[in-house]
Amino acid sequence: MKKKLTIIVLFLTFNIYSQDTYSLIKEYDNTIEGKVKNDNKLILISDSGCGHCLIALDRIKSFKNKLQIIIVDYGDYEKREEHKKKYINYIFLEGRKVKKISSPDFFPILYLYNKEDKLIWKKKGWFNKNIKKIKSLIK
Repeated sequence: MKKKLTIIVLFLTFNIYSQDTYSLIKEYDNTIEGKVKNDNKLILISDSGCGHCLIALDRIKSFKNKLQIIIVDYGDYEKREEHKKKYINYIFLEGRKVKKISSPDFFPILYLYNKEDKLIWKKKGWFNKNIKKIKSLIK
């Protein structure tokens, strides 16, 4: 009995955590698909007070016409509102309200999805070489 219970718990845990980030965002905001204009999507898990996140926000703006950029922000409300005004082409979501995505212990985290909503790249941290990698994947 104990073995069966362990298998069931592991199965349920795997199913809960196997959902990808974009699916979880679509569950949270079912209008997100109507807002997504481009085939590829870049999701940035961010904290509006994090220096590396601010660099990432600025550097990914070169993709605004090639990617739909979705920011899931765990930072300060006022800073997020400032960023919304500066980066008007991005979709901003308050991370704490997207219940199924737990608050990460590391920022930023980037997810790149193709037009079939399949994850094609994931990266923790911001590095300038991320720009080259994203460019190579969205051609």
